[in-house]
Amino acid sequence: MSEDYRTGIITLKGDPQGAAAETAFTNGMHFYCGLCNPAFPPWPSYPIQIEIPADAPTDQYPLYGGPLQDYMASVVYIYPSIATPALLSSLAQDGLKLIGESLPSTSLKSSWVASLKPELLPVIQQIFPDLLAGHGGQTIASPLTLTDVNPNLLSPGKQRLVQEVLDNLQSGQISPIVTP
Repeated sequence: MSEDYRTGIITLKGDPQGAAAETAFTNGMHFYCGLCNPAFPPWPSYPIQIEIPADAPTDQYPLYGGPLQDYMASVVYIYPSIATPALLSSLAQDGLKLIGESLPSTSLKSSWVASLKPELLPVIQQIFPDLLAGHGGQTIASPLTLTDVNPNLLSPGKQRLVQEVLDNLQSGQISPIVTP
């Protein structure tokens, strides 16, 4: 979806799950691209990783999208905890294609690639008997699903490929190389 794999991710600095998302995003890019180098300048290391400081006011979040434009990124994953309407609108106005946990409004539909959501119900159903028996503290991977797909940005063929990768991750055939 991105010419020359010019992608980015925006997370919240100091958030352990955000750091895991950055690692997974980078590993996913390397899975598809290897350790490729862009063919034309600028030549930074992709994906562009932006961490918004935890103490930054939410009205300043749009300011952190600048490096994505500076380095000619075209697709960005926005971590759910910082996906404010102002940040998403700013990124869309800059021409970026957006991936996040949920489509915030129909006004962003033309820039929204897809939502990547965890399926929590199967996980809850799986651990519920153990919880009732007083056995907690389990770590269980939650399957991911695509929703809000924009077929103009993510073709049916690419959707099948994404689903195949998600299925292979869930079954352990692909290792995300991420420590929880």
